[in-house]
Amino acid sequence: MNMKTIKYTLLTLFACLLLINCQDVEEPTNTVPIVVTNAIEEYSDGYAYLSGTVNSKAECYFLISTSEDMNDAQKVEAYLYKNEEEDNWICNHEVGDLVSGTTYYVVLCATDGRSEVRGNMVSFTTPSYLSIESVKVNGEEYSSDILGAYLANVNQDIVDPHYGNMQIVRSGGYRLPYNIILKEPSYKVYAYAPYNIKNSVENLNEIEVEANGINDYLYGDCEVTPSSPKANIEMQSALAKLHFTISTDNQESIQMGYINLRNANWESGIEALSIYGKLDLTTGKITSIPIPGHDGIIVETFNYTGKSVNAEMLVIPTSFRDKELEVNLLVNNQYITIPLTAASWEAGKVYEIPLKINMESTKARIGDYYYSDNTWSAKYDENKECIGIVFALSDNAYGEINTSLTESEHGRIVALKDFKYCIWGNQKVYDQSICFIGFMGNDQWLDYCYLPIDGKEKYYAMGYCIPYNYLKWIEMPVGSNSKNYALCDYGGDTWTHNHGGMEGIPEVYNYKVGNKIWFVPSIGEMSRLAMAYGYYNDFSDKVGFEGFSDKTYWTSCLKLSYELGSVAWCYQFVKGLFRAELISATNVIRPITVF
Repeated sequence: MNMKTIKYTLLTLFACLLLINCQDVEEPTNTVPIVVTNAIEEYSDGYAYLSGTVNSKAECYFLISTSEDMNDAQKVEAYLYKNEEEDNWICNHEVGDLVSGTTYYVVLCATDGRSEVRGNMVSFTTPSYLSIESVKVNGEEYSSDILGAYLANVNQDIVDPHYGNMQIVRSGGYRLPYNIILKEPSYKVYAYAPYNIKNSVENLNEIEVEANGINDYLYGDCEVTPSSPKANIEMQSALAKLHFTISTDNQESIQMGYINLRNANWESGIEALSIYGKLDLTTGKITSIPIPGHDGIIVETFNYTGKSVNAEMLVIPTSFRDKELEVNLLVNNQYITIPLTAASWEAGKVYEIPLKINMESTKARIGDYYYSDNTWSAKYDENKECIGIVFALSDNAYGEINTSLTESEHGRIVALKDFKYCIWGNQKVYDQSICFIGFMGNDQWLDYCYLPIDGKEKYYAMGYCIPYNYLKWIEMPVGSNSKNYALCDYGGDTWTHNHGGMEGIPEVYNYKVGNKIWFVPSIGEMSRLAMAYGYYNDFSDKVGFEGFSDKTYWTSCLKLSYELGSVAWCYQFVKGLFRAELISATNVIRPITVF
């Protein structure tokens, strides 16, 4: 190649290089994505909806943590889809199992497999929902599945009616009736048991209490906050527990029928023992509600433990003086009353009360067997002729029934069996008051009225219910003109004798058992017989005793009517019913006598 050719080639090459240097060259494409974490707007105590964007398609995921430095972050895969309107990609995912009242931190991340690009950090706090974590009594889990609860402002004890007297049910855990978000700095949860739907939804100091000797009343509280919304409640008793130990010098086993704690002086207005009250959940104190003349607390027990018997009873806390309270017992079929010495019973405490019984009394008690030799015994003596059962006591042989006596050498006996069916007879007018039964404070004459068939408070039917029972009986001298007290006429022998010229009633004089003069019970005697028969659980199980079925029994008392002497009172044990029938009717007679 000659020199000229070489020169031309070099010039051409130089021109090409100049041309190349003068052209525009595109810069390299940036492949790093732009990542944005969106604010969390949809969340609750259990889940949250995470979202964000990335400007180009990439592998994306969320990091979620309870720590701002993300040192315990969990990786959550993001779902990716194209947003045509914004020309970017949307990432989202729903996470669950979040804890209420907790702050979470979230970052959206993108990666090309070699490096990670993180977006901005956002945070959210799940709501604080109230929950009942545990309920315990004396360190042990509460045994019942239902209790009541109130949520109140911790400083003012103000209850929102929506959150008052809530029924809490345990099913796996304790379940509230609805979700409750805690917004205030501090609250108190008050719990009580047993639950009563009738309690106020606003007042913490009006929880109804009815002491029956068996059921306890529990209360407790716990402070909660939005950051600590789980309530752990320790409950305690609002009642006092009495532990009775009944013993005797008798070597035989004790058979307990019941134990009854009652006011001894209720007629004087002294009520040291209450059976109703209002419990204040903020203090645990019970305000008693007076119930004049109530029968106290009766707990039935049937334990046989040699020379002693144990019985427990729960009562509203109280203080009392000597002999203001008494314990009434049915032991070995004997009716025993023991006064208590002064004491003070506080909530949540146990009190030991020993009761020593003298079983060697020679006096008769209600329920004793009465024999033809004019002796009696609590246990049946097969070597003697039993003629009846003691059903009432008096101070002397033909005296009025004294309901306050627990033992006596005198009283009334009921025959073992019915005598016969007969008409009441043709009335002959004698100079004696005619009995009638009135209703407390009511001026109308009653054609019927009811007594409790169990001697306590149970009525067979409703109507004119006489407000008395075995333990609470009206006291009024016989001969009173008050129409409300015919139930205190105990002169059955006199009534029967004065009707001696009639047909029917005199038939009772043909009842010859045990060399006694038997007669038809008056209204008062019949009512006390009915109360004793219902009150003593085993009265009808006495050896040789024929119980009362659905028969109608005559009393010896006429009823005041427009036609004097045309109707007489009779009684039905099954229904507890006093009613009047024409003296020409046929009913049965159960004789009684005195000792």
